[in-house]
Amino acid sequence: PKSIVEQKTETEKRGINQVLLKQTVLEPIEKRIDVHLKEPYSIGPYNEIREGKQWIRLTEGYCPHKCIWCGEKTVKEPKTYPIPTIGANDVSLLDMNLLSAPSAHDIITSLGKIRYNGKLVYYHLLCGFDYRLLTKEFAEEIKASHFQYPKLAWDRNIDQAPRIKKSIKLLEGVGYKRKDILVFILANHPFVSYQEAVNKAFCLAVQGVQIDPCIFDKQIKRPWKPIGWTVEEIDEFQRITRKINMIVRFGGIDPEAF
Repeated sequence: PKSIVEQKTETEKRGINQVLLKQTVLEPIEKRIDVHLKEPYSIGPYNEIREGKQWIRLTEGYCPHKCIWCGEKTVKEPKTYPIPTIGANDVSLLDMNLLSAPSAHDIITSLGKIRYNGKLVYYHLLCGFDYRLLTKEFAEEIKASHFQYPKLAWDRNIDQAPRIKKSIKLLEGVGYKRKDILVFILANHPFVSYQEAVNKAFCLAVQGVQIDPCIFDKQIKRPWKPIGWTVEEIDEFQRITRKINMIVRFGGIDPEAF
């Protein structure tokens, strides 16, 4: 074995950055970052109606990505549940990755055929559509089945920007207005730094879509629990995305500037 002096000399010759790259490039970042969900996620079939709205879950456990920040990875066995009786015209789906389910096409088209009180039922997929699985066929079915304000889940890094852009165009191509499209951005997790998240937000701003900050770990309001970011960074990101969304909704005008 080489002595410490020999190892140091070799490191200096090759460059410390190359050594660090060799140490990390073969290992997924999920294995190097030990920040997992601590707040429990609801799993299993779900059906609740209150105040004229309904919440349901039809699939779980099929997502192939198993991201450490997502509740989907806590599901041990993939399952599909039958569509319950729809008792409202406003229905939200809690599925974490609907498009990954083998029966996703059938589920989406079946939902579109349902009527309540003789009227159309409008759907919202709260966790967003997986841009990696979104196809033109899926986009057409989503639109035809009356899904409103479609969301895309951009929880990975900025190098996925071209794929996000393609997915936005797919949704726009089937009839959605850009200002009605929302994109999740993961926040408060070390997988995506504050500065990278801000850069992602600017990428979306110039495309005219809205942003839905996803504050890890199931946080929706202050006081924030800082995990991957500081409290100040979370606050500033909320401020930036709020401003972007306002300008998008007002067609490029900042109403607070007047």
